[in-house]
Amino acid sequence: MGKANEDEHDHLPRFDDRTRNELMALFEKEYKTVWQQCRDDDAAREAGIFVACLEGLTRYSLQSKPENEQRRKERVEAFANALDKLIDAGFAMDDPALGYAIWRGMSEVLKASNFDDEDRTHHDQMKGWPSISEAYEIQNNYATHLKDFALGVRHAIKELPDLDKGSCSFEAQTARFIEDYLGRAGIQFSTSDTGLAGKAFLAVMELAGTQKGRATYWLGKATKSEDSWKHFLERINQRMTD
Repeated sequence: MGKANEDEHDHLPRFDDRTRNELMALFEKEYKTVWQQCRDDDAAREAGIFVACLEGLTRYSLQSKPENEQRRKERVEAFANALDKLIDAGFAMDDPALGYAIWRGMSEVLKASNFDDEDRTHHDQMKGWPSISEAYEIQNNYATHLKDFALGVRHAIKELPDLDKGSCSFEAQTARFIEDYLGRAGIQFSTSDTGLAGKAFLAVMELAGTQKGRATYWLGKATKSEDSWKHFLERINQRMTD
């Protein structure tokens, strides 16, 4: 499993071709086993999204270091202040200006490779009057919801739980992400180092330059977490039988 290449555009780490191709092939195989009617290009697209998410998770972890509790609350307060200003600015705009601003922002988002031509065609159809109508809906029918959301964020400043540095470690977050992602895709989850989850975990660790160890330990912990996809399904099944 090779070290990462740096993307020439954003200078952020990427999997090397061998690692990327191995993860893509494993995911496609597992995905087509579950979704037997899917086309090859659909499976390839889903595999590409999965690999891109792994790379994105790595980049975030490389940039993120745990902060003290006071600094964390200051971050939330800064977010709350920015959110208030954003909402006020949105309500101060006229409908055509807000509608076009939102439409134009989404135009940039849809340039990403994980969106297809159908998404872009639908977006193009929203230009003009539909975007103005959408802006009117936001300003007149969702104002209370947006303000309530902003108030809730502000409450979080005083109520913010202390950070559990063990469960929030890079290894733990990576393992939980993989367990949840594969579960939502309907793919069988294995804690083995040699399965899709194990290889994905080890690839992320190597990309981040972290001591790898064994994937089995962290993937096993992920399945035991109350937030795991496995426990979510167990709770759903329990409700159905009650």
